Amino acid sequence: MRKSQTPPEPSPPSRAEVLCAYGEAMLAAQELEDAMAGLLGARRQLELHDSTELYKIWDEIFTSTAGVLRKKLDLPGALGDELQEAVTARNLLAHHYLRDRFYPEGSKTGNVDKLRKAAERFRALVRRIDDERADFFKAEGLADDPVLTPDDMISSAADMRRWDRNYDPTEDTDVPPEPFERWEPPRFVDE
Repeated sequence: MRKSQTPPEPSPPSRAEVLCAYGEAMLAAQELEDAMAGLLGARRQLELHDSTELYKIWDEIFTSTAGVLRKKLDLPGALGDELQEAVTARNLLAHHYLRDRFYPEGSKTGNVDKLRKAAERFRALVRRIDDERADFFKAEGLADDPVLTPDDMISSAADMRRWDRNYDPTEDTDVPPEPFERWEPPRFVDE
């Protein structure tokens, strides 16, 4: 009679697997911040009296932290509670997760399944906030569409054709470079 063999324990995830899952969770957290900004921006745009205020509003919104966006949205009930939990989770991921799991080098391992679950939860909340934005537009009798008139549509199409034909990624002036894109390695005296 053979003794049953127990299967070997699975090996812990590699550092690369954990970092990949971490990156996916942080990307989903960023998508959540974008959804919050979109809902808040939609609400704030209706308050405009002058189109020049639009840039100020969007500047303010896109430089706000997730916590500030959550407070400004002030969503009631379960959605507000879930958003608070998500912001707390996002902050823990952004400010503590890597430090707690990888410093000193290799001291602990991350849990890939939990990171993937966090990404799924962030994305489920994004869908709910997007639904909230769509409901807001519907209640106001507006379309959730940046093209408001036929003239806007023609202008947008012309801009898009011009953009495609003339786009040179090395001369992208529409989006300012991130600080890390401007960074150059230090020059040494010997060079």
